[in-house]
Amino acid sequence: MRTQQGLLSLSLATFVVITMSACVSIESADSAGSAKSSTAKKGGVSSKEKLSRPNWVNESDVIAARYTHSWSELYPEMGSGMGYREYDKLATAVRPELDELSQKKNLEWKSWLATEIARTSDQELRTDLEVLLEKVELSIGSRKLEDELGVIPFEPLTKSVFYSLLGLVNDQNSADRKAAAVDRFHKYVFGVEMGGGVRSKPRSQALMQLTETKIKEYSSAKGPSRGRTLWPNRREVEQYLKDSQGLLIGVGDLLKKSGRQDWENDFKAFSDQVHVYDAWVKKEILPKSRRDDRVPMKLYEYSLKARGMDISAKDLAARARVEWKKNLQEYRRLASVVAEKHKLKDKSPAAVILHLKREIESDPQKVLAAYHRADQELSEAIRQRDLMTLPSAPLRIRLASKAESLAQPVPHLNSPSFVGNTGERPEFVVPVADPSALAFDDFAFAAAAKSLTAHEGRPGHDLQFSSMLDRGVSMIRANYAFNNVNVEGWGLYAEWLMMPSMSDEEKLGSMMMRMMRNARMFLDPELHLGKLTPDQAKRIIVRDVGMTGVWADLELRRYLFEMPGQAPSYYFGLMELLKIRDEVMKRMGDKFQERCFHDAILDAGLLPLGTLRKRMESLQCPLAVRDVKPDKSMPPRQE
Repeated sequence: MRTQQGLLSLSLATFVVITMSACVSIESADSAGSAKSSTAKKGGVSSKEKLSRPNWVNESDVIAARYTHSWSELYPEMGSGMGYREYDKLATAVRPELDELSQKKNLEWKSWLATEIARTSDQELRTDLEVLLEKVELSIGSRKLEDELGVIPFEPLTKSVFYSLLGLVNDQNSADRKAAAVDRFHKYVFGVEMGGGVRSKPRSQALMQLTETKIKEYSSAKGPSRGRTLWPNRREVEQYLKDSQGLLIGVGDLLKKSGRQDWENDFKAFSDQVHVYDAWVKKEILPKSRRDDRVPMKLYEYSLKARGMDISAKDLAARARVEWKKNLQEYRRLASVVAEKHKLKDKSPAAVILHLKREIESDPQKVLAAYHRADQELSEAIRQRDLMTLPSAPLRIRLASKAESLAQPVPHLNSPSFVGNTGERPEFVVPVADPSALAFDDFAFAAAAKSLTAHEGRPGHDLQFSSMLDRGVSMIRANYAFNNVNVEGWGLYAEWLMMPSMSDEEKLGSMMMRMMRNARMFLDPELHLGKLTPDQAKRIIVRDVGMTGVWADLELRRYLFEMPGQAPSYYFGLMELLKIRDEVMKRMGDKFQERCFHDAILDAGLLPLGTLRKRMESLQCPLAVRDVKPDKSMPPRQE
């Protein structure tokens, strides 16, 4: 699953504010109380649809629209990413007072939401308001923490602009949305009109000014951090400088697809700006970037909390290590079974996986066909086992462009906007290294296709977001309730659920991916606790899990600077979902039914798993569903 936190601002505070489908920008401030209450011209919900839904959903959606419009006046790309098209052409007016304006808005919304919660009698509406309030409170806390630690902001300019334009220029969007990318890009290059004849600086210049302002502010003994500074990770800066030109080419490729011809002069100007910005990064940021890969534990554990894991790094790693021992036994057992079938002398998981990777496909179109075939087989198994309700629309799978692969070099799902959706669907995206070859063989061999499709496609992420599109859950539950645990936990649970429908080779491929997610749950925190070095972590990924060195390097990027604290969410979420499942099965006994259970989870949207657990305590299955025989093919649990 690809989330867009940190694409236009890498701060933890910004991560908490934005949603999984929104980019960030800044233009003008407004208070929560005076935020717009109407939906977008082409967005929102029709009167007919409103009449067919519970009143609390309509009330919740009005509040969600107000919240989105309120923040979109500071960050237009956020509203655009949600589907409000009036923000498509707008862009960020980056300026030093951004943090102050954002924090003011957060405090206004905190006060308003607390008042609404106190006077709301409808429990469903209260749940949505509490979800939104938690998001706001996390943002307030993270902003304070960044000031306390003196976090120096650093934006990978070409990457952030690429992703911003990609949100508009994609095959499913209308021609007018693609064309709007040129208008937004123009504002990135030449600045934003802010009224009164005032224009902001070009984005590249404004970012340099913002960073320099923060350096001065945090370096002062009288500043909020009292002279303490936390510079960007040196690996992050070096990676940006390595990738920047490739992403710049990707920006040009997107502009070519906009359907307009009036962007070439802007692109030339932007190319010059990138040259200046990258030279500034190399001169001013790289020499001062930190060589210590660890982030302060206070910041790391706050990141865990923001992503849905309210647990210490030490306890998180300890739980993961216990699971690792159990999973390693099953991994070795499956490897031995496959080794016997293939008459292999070396029965270690890494050796057997290496053997299976001989069946790798380098033709991109044949790779697409393999994933489509895996989807068909999985969908048929879901129907036969009556696991859940499938959407009528087919799963969309496509190959990524070269620039997309550079920015996001692993398989992922892009989710569509929910507001004003005209038929856009989630997309399972497979990266490539160049037009004729895949990036590496960890996901391009036959035994891995079904597990990856189960995770990113169905019954995984695609089904999560397709269900929300088709069933009409509230906007708060579809967008603002998002965290990595409830999303990635479901993706890994989907892999676990479908293992009985896989061949021995596919089961081993699936177990390889589960081992990788299990390893993340202790590698990530132990790296920041100082218990492991990057080289030691890489050895575990390659030697024990069986992944390539290329994949291991990507994992280290994730842990150390791209998303510290995110990687443990997969296995942590799986564990929490399996607990909920066990509790419901114990309570319902013979009346437990797979489809009833899974549809109830999907109906809840992206509610936090703690809230979901309480809802499932009262789950009852319709008689028509109870008549279906229980699924006896579930994979064994290692208790």
